Amino acid sequence: MNLLEMTNIRKSFGNEEVIKNISLKVEQGEVLVIIGPSGSGKSTMIRCAATLEAIDAGKIQYEEDVLADMEGGDVVYAAGEELEKIKRKFGMVFQDFNLFPHLSVLENITLAPVHVLKKTKEQALQEANLLLRKMGLEEKGDAFPYQLSGGQKQRASIARALAMDPKVLFFDEPTSALDPQLTKDVLKVIQDLAKEDRTMVIVTHEMDFAREVADWVIFMDQGFIVEEGTPEEVLLNPKEDRTRLFLDYQGLQ
Repeated sequence: MNLLEMTNIRKSFGNEEVIKNISLKVEQGEVLVIIGPSGSGKSTMIRCAATLEAIDAGKIQYEEDVLADMEGGDVVYAAGEELEKIKRKFGMVFQDFNLFPHLSVLENITLAPVHVLKKTKEQALQEANLLLRKMGLEEKGDAFPYQLSGGQKQRASIARALAMDPKVLFFDEPTSALDPQLTKDVLKVIQDLAKEDRTMVIVTHEMDFAREVADWVIFMDQGFIVEEGTPEEVLLNPKEDRTRLFLDYQGLQ
């Protein structure tokens, strides 16, 4: 069974349709990378998967649990405890970190495990400290976000997402706000997670990283999936002219 399945998804903002009848599947342990020019709909697609945007049509399913589906021409979402159960299956890492500025790094990481998963404070702190060590931030637990570099903020936000032990982890342009050296550090963390068979969906403009980490690559443009396949197929031997033009611009072809 697929961990995530999105079928015939449509999404508009006003009169502009930004997702045009797209379907995708993500299997357990798979790293799916979504690439494409700005405005292609790739970030909107994962925001729909993470309930940050409501779809206008289609179906979203996590394993056997249906998050959203069509009923009588309208999209109906799961509600109540069923919705909360589904939301615990995924985590999100944003390009602008989204850490709570008034909380320390440890408080940012332990907040949801204590209040949502009902873990004890001691258990949440123990697990958070292990995650900070994994992220190379063991000395930063008591620091506040403003005291961290951009790369440290992003690694802290990855730790926060991992603290909920999600089955699928979404990354929305996780390095777009970082300089090259900090980008390298964050991409190394994501590569290490991939080696642990973490299921991830990553929107990125880092083509070399995409080639190294992806099991499957989707190229989107103007709200459509133009081409998809293995990194070798899409990034090194693209079939579609639009894919080739994009990769030429990125310096990969």
